[in-house]
Amino acid sequence: VLAFYNVLISIGFYRTQADHSIFIKKDGDASLYIIVYVNDLLVLSLSGDTIEHFKTAISRHFDISNK
Repeated sequence: VLAFYNVLISIGFYRTQADHSIFIKKDGDASLYIIVYVNDLLVLSLSGDTIEHFKTAISRHFDISNK
């Protein structure tokens, strides 16, 4: 879990104070929200490109599946 946290922080996310399972990254007009539940992620953004960029970045560190 700590490794995942460190990767998210290293690619520009911050963890919310209200709920430590929610991470946010704001890049210009685009926002990306990650909600972590055990070993699953809910990835939310209005931009499909932002989501694809996140998937590429995270796949450099972890094996991912897109279900």
